[in-house]
Amino acid sequence: MPKRHLTRDERAIRRSAGVPMWRLLPFAMIFVALLVMSDDQQLFRACLGHSIPMLSNKFAVLDRMIGALVCSPDYVRDFSQHWLNISVFCLGAVLSLQQLFWMRRHAAYWQAVRQRERLERAQKTGQPSK
Repeated sequence: MPKRHLTRDERAIRRSAGVPMWRLLPFAMIFVALLVMSDDQQLFRACLGHSIPMLSNKFAVLDRMIGALVCSPDYVRDFSQHWLNISVFCLGAVLSLQQLFWMRRHAAYWQAVRQRERLERAQKTGQPSK
């Protein structure tokens, strides 16, 4: 029986034991879109009734990010002004879902490899495996 040819993703998984940095870029796109959204003072005035100060304490960035998530329906409602940031966020979300599936396959493959190596080491030493 001839061996089947590996797909490009399967070859990439077997080549690298770690996750390449470019596979994390979609997650960074989401984070950058949220940072841009949290910089919009008009969004906070329209949604919350007041603006959130830029650097009031060491958790100001987290406060602004949470505020941006809470006010995101108002941000999407004004799509004509924020279409680029909304598009970057949505594109990052779609691409990050694909990367999550790839990372799950990557982890499953390498866990199987490590388990096989553990069994081989146990057989060499004559110990029962777990």
